[in-house]
Amino acid sequence: MPNQQHLDLLKKGITFWNQWRRENPEIIPDFEQAKLKGVNLQGVNLQSANLIAIDLQKANLQEANLIDSDLRWSDLQKADLQGANLRQADLEAANLQGANLQGANLQWVDLQWSYLQGVNLQQADIQGVDLLQAGLEGANLQGANLQGANLEMADLEGANLEGANLTLANLTLANLTNANLSKVQALNTNFTKANFTGACIEDWNINSDTEFEQVICHYIYLKQGEQKRRPTNILRIFREGEFMAIIQKR
Repeated sequence: MPNQQHLDLLKKGITFWNQWRRENPEIIPDFEQAKLKGVNLQGVNLQSANLIAIDLQKANLQEANLIDSDLRWSDLQKADLQGANLRQADLEAANLQGANLQGANLQWVDLQWSYLQGVNLQQADIQGVDLLQAGLEGANLQGANLQGANLEMADLEGANLEGANLTLANLTLANLTNANLSKVQALNTNFTKANFTGACIEDWNINSDTEFEQVICHYIYLKQGEQKRRPTNILRIFREGEFMAIIQKR
């Protein structure tokens, strides 16, 4: 349960709370299972805090300091985390459905088994993040830095990855059906056994070390807006080797 003294201090105001944190840097704040739905915490300093199973639905956490915080099993549905710093935070099994993480720092964050349907990660820095089996259906990852990220078995169906950096990322067994992969950087990326059916690969950048072993792909689009389908015949799907022949030409 949350430390009531910490909770009372926080509710008095962010300025007062941040001052208390500066004066007491050795104390780890405890907000486990606290109910802070819809609270305005813009700019709050919760570095290294215990936020396990906290309810922060629709909370304003813009520019918040959440470095190394423990947010396992937290509820952050529709929370506003624009520009927040979550570097090395633990968000395992957290619910981030519909959350806004635009421009956030998520370097080396643990997001294993987290739920990220419809999340906005546009221009977020997700370098080295662990997204093992994460649910990212329909997520906006446009321009996100996912260099070296672990996306093994991640569900990215319908996600927008336009311009994202997937260099050295692991997308083994990832679901990329109907995903927008336009202009992605996928150098030395591991797509082993990933599903590309219905994905758009317009102007993506791959190299000879990008791994496509045993991928699944019935058809793809070479232009956004479901244009230039391959195979061109909508009644046909790729024969063995056709997908690889197309991407090797590009």
